[in-house]
Amino acid sequence: MLPLLPVILILVIASSNIFKPFFSRKLVHIGCGLVLASINYPHGSTKYAVIFIAVAAIIVSVLKPFKFGQKNDIGIISYNLVILAFVLAKQPIRILLPMFIVDPVAGIIGKTVKSPRWCHTKTVAGTAAAAISAYITLYYVRIQSHRILLSIILALIEGGLKYYDNIGITSVIAGYYFLSQKMNWVTITH
Repeated sequence: MLPLLPVILILVIASSNIFKPFFSRKLVHIGCGLVLASINYPHGSTKYAVIFIAVAAIIVSVLKPFKFGQKNDIGIISYNLVILAFVLAKQPIRILLPMFIVDPVAGIIGKTVKSPRWCHTKTVAGTAAAAISAYITLYYVRIQSHRILLSIILALIEGGLKYYDNIGITSVIAGYYFLSQKMNWVTITH
């Protein structure tokens, strides 16, 4: 349970008025994701705490949204459903690093760096940041051509799927992870 104390701190900070809602949301997305990735395989009381926090976040999103979200927030709900699925299926949370990092980095860069829009509200700079952050977070993909291709695909998914990018990104990385296990491609998840 102790490893999850930063998650509580992140949620308290994000729920305060320190940051604008947009940046609070990105703080939660990245911060909680990094904490979970560092745990990787939660067990014992930590596992139950992760499950509790994810379920509570979904319930809060449905009943009374966080200051940085909205009622029935698809992004918050899908983010937490993905975490629940991985924890309950005993899969390495670390492979979700692209989901934790790509969207927030793309959003922050897209909002702060001036560049042309290409899809919905997505900008060229934000999508480039998505590709670069995807490449970095896919450190566990050891075949470089796969890593580059996945980075491009994830950036396009983040740009193209307005509300369902968490599900799209997770589908691609989970699909690749399970295929890599079957094909004996070298990956690092521990």
